[in-house]
Order: sequence, then C-alpha cells, then structure tokens
Amino acid sequence: MSSEYRKIQWQNVGQTEFDVAVIGGGISGAAIFHYLSAEGYRVLLIDKGDFAGGTSQASSMMIWGSLPDLRRLSFVKVGRFCSSRERLMREKQELIFPQTFRFLPTAGSGRKPLSAFAALYLYWLLGAGRRSFPRFRKDFTELSFLNCKNFPFSFEYEEAFVAPSDARFVLEWLLPQFHSSGQTAFNYCSLLSGYYDRAIKHWHLELADSILGIEKTVKAKWIVNATGTWADTINRQFGIETPYKHIFGKGVFIGIKRDPQHQLPLMIETKESEGCMALIPWGPISLWGPTETRVNNLEEGFSVKPEEIRFLLKELNHHLSKPISIGEIVSLRCGVRPLVVNQSFPDSRDTLSVPREFRVFPDKFLPWLSIYGGKLTSCVSLAESVKTFLRRRLIPCAVPKIFPVSESPFLDLTEFPNLNEKVPSAQWCAEKEMCWNLEDYLRRRTNISQWVARGGLGFQNENLRNLKDLALIFAGNDKFKAQLAVRNYQQKIESEFDKILETAA
Repeated sequence: MSSEYRKIQWQNVGQTEFDVAVIGGGISGAAIFHYLSAEGYRVLLIDKGDFAGGTSQASSMMIWGSLPDLRRLSFVKVGRFCSSRERLMREKQELIFPQTFRFLPTAGSGRKPLSAFAALYLYWLLGAGRRSFPRFRKDFTELSFLNCKNFPFSFEYEEAFVAPSDARFVLEWLLPQFHSSGQTAFNYCSLLSGYYDRAIKHWHLELADSILGIEKTVKAKWIVNATGTWADTINRQFGIETPYKHIFGKGVFIGIKRDPQHQLPLMIETKESEGCMALIPWGPISLWGPTETRVNNLEEGFSVKPEEIRFLLKELNHHLSKPISIGEIVSLRCGVRPLVVNQSFPDSRDTLSVPREFRVFPDKFLPWLSIYGGKLTSCVSLAESVKTFLRRRLIPCAVPKIFPVSESPFLDLTEFPNLNEKVPSAQWCAEKEMCWNLEDYLRRRTNISQWVARGGLGFQNENLRNLKDLALIFAGNDKFKAQLAVRNYQQKIESEFDKILETAA
C-alpha cells in the first residue's frame, strides 16, 4: 500500500473513536482483530514492527493437540488443545490442511510398539476420534535417509499444518479488513504513551508511524494488550498489574535441503529419550528442532548461538544414515515463546513443565485486557474468549459482518531462482499487503529467506542482483536507497548467519 494511501488511513483514524485498540500484530492480536471486526466493533490494531515479526514467524507451523503433554499426564490440557485444533480446522480450513505425522521411538529407549500405540490411541481418544486412527508402520520412505538401526518401527497419526507459513497465516487474518470502514491495522506503528480519561471513558493513545514519520493521537474505549513477549513491558508502561507474568522459552530450528524421500513430518525421540524433536518437510527444505531453553531477556532469545547449532546437528546426525555438515545448513529459525506463569513462579525452573496455554486478564480499574501465553493452535479459542468478555461490556457500533480469513488467490505470482514454487510478487505485496521493505518481503510475505540459502542471497551471493531488483520496488525506484537496503540486509546475513555458522564449525 502506498504512502499516500497510508496518509489517508491516518486521516480517517484521527476522526474515528475506536471501540477497541489491539496492541500487537502476532497471531493472538490478528485473530482478536479479525473476530472483533466481524462482530461489528471498530478496531484499531498496531504493531511496532511488521505483522508476525516476533514469535509468530518462528513456530513449527503445526496445529496440534500437544502430544508431548501426554508424557506429563496432562490429559485435560491435551484434550483442550485437541478441541482447539479441531475448531481451527473446521472454521479456517482454507488456511489449514490435515497432515499425517510419523512418530519414531528410538531403539534403546525401551519403548515397545504396544506402549507407543497405547499412547497414540489415548491421544486419538482425547481428540474425540476426529483425526485418522493411528497406524503401525515398519517400513516407510524416510528410512532411505535415516539410520535404520535407530528406528525399529513407527506409527502414523494425524494433526494439521498451516500453509504456506505461519507468518502468512497471521497476515491473512488481517487482509480482509485492510479496506473495511471502521477497522484499521498498522504495522511499524509504536505506542508512545497514553492515559485514560474517566470523564469521557476513552483512552487517549499517542502513536508514532515510522513509515511516514508522523505522530497521532487516537481514542479507544478498550485496550487489548496482545504483544506476546512484550506484554509485561507494555503493562508496566501503563501501570497495569496482573497476577501473571511471562517467562521465555527459546526455540531454534535449522533448515537443511530436503531429501526427496522426506514426505511426512517426523516426531523423533531425542537421543536421551527425554522428549521429541521434529524433522518437518517444508517446501524445498526440512526443518529440524526446536531446542528448548529458558532465557531471561529477549535480546538473548532472538539470536542463535553457535552451541545451539552444534547441538542440533549432533542430535540430527545421530539419526541420519549420512551426516550433514554445518556448511549444508540453508537457514536458521529462532523464536521466543511467551509462557504464562504466576508472579511467584521461581526463576530457577525450566520451561518444559509450563503449560502452553493462555490467560485473558481484565484490569480491575481500567478497560484493559492483558493476553498471556497463547499459540497458533489456540488462537481462535483465545479470540473467542476476548470477544465473549467484551460483548458483556461493550455494545458493537455496527451489525456483525462476515469476513473471509483470506483473500482470493494471489493476483500476481512470480518466480525466484532455485524455487520450484511461485511466490507473491514484490509489487503485489507492496501495493496490497503493507510490505515496506526487502526483509518483510523475503521473510514474512514469502518464504524466500527460509527456503533459499543465506536469507535468499544464495550460498555464493548468486541471487544478489535479484535482491537489488526487489529492493528497487520498496525504494520507489531510488537506486541509492535500494543499494543501501541490500547492503544492510547482506551485512545482517553475514552477522546473524555466516559468522554464527563459522563459529559453530
């Protein structure tokens, strides 16, 4: 969308009294925005970065009932996630497809076929039998590249998967409302400050648009803090206290070239048999991970460490018939999970025992909702909870509407070197999807930076000219700005990919 159109949007925003301002454009904020808009509320959504620019761009992309929680005997929680999975699949089937998974117990773990089947059968029952019945498999295609001695048998069971990525999954909750009267979503829009005026029962919010370089004051009756990992920071900024807090669980994936025989996501018991890791086929690559470590600050959480790469490679190579080297890694994927705990939760505890659930907490004195936790699978349940809460306290200004979650198929697809699948063109994303720079396009509007080596540059910078052509589109054909954008992007890849792998080698 052009800068001129964005200026018009801001003019309309300044004249609108919003029912709800949603802070945060990840999956939780996007789903809340969608459902409240459909209910007839005037909703403003803002994000200080790009949509899905945080945790929501670094998931496993699985829509599942949390099978690992069976190990902890969390039957109620597993059943709840299975229910959320089924509801999401039922209501948003255009964005999610059923996916067969393969569970691979490792030799030496002591796990027998009967015990593995019993666990998957219980999992199937907790999902109300709505997925395919688990099936025993002794021979399967993936054995062609796996260490056969490690896997005496396997079971197939069914979950779901988002397409084509978690970042686009978030975006397509927002697209239908981009041109709808009374609903507005802005990326690159920061919340500077604000206060609640009790006389007129409105929040006054000072916002800064980093695209246009302008500041505006907007009014809203309610605020929903859906900023994920930054929720506690925003609450402190506005003096909001809750009985909850977030702790951060860091997860790292590596992407490698996909073997042609890798057809199904593999859930593999780790060498020590203390949990599972996933090898997920995704376009031309396979994702392996994630790690699971607790971090105390976000800066640490959003950067990959060399020792994490070494750990992932060591664990993966233990299961492969032919080991891979660090130089064969195509991409890195790193995210921070915001996990909700009570304020008294000890700092020494790890994250494995913390439920991946959500909490919606209303402030006692101010019209403010704080969202804690949440994940892809439960986004509809979370949005429904927020909608149900607000419906009892705030009457929508318009009649409910029906918004499709996604638009029609892309009107303009294009090719990119070394990719068999076409991707949305940069021009389309710039004009229709609030895509403002090269990295937005490569990482979140498309999968180029994850599917093509070194963030789309290629192993030997063979795609550098292609990136320069793309950058021209976002720079308005200003060659100097385009060259600067590409140089900055290249330096970022060299720092956050090349040097990390070099140190890990």
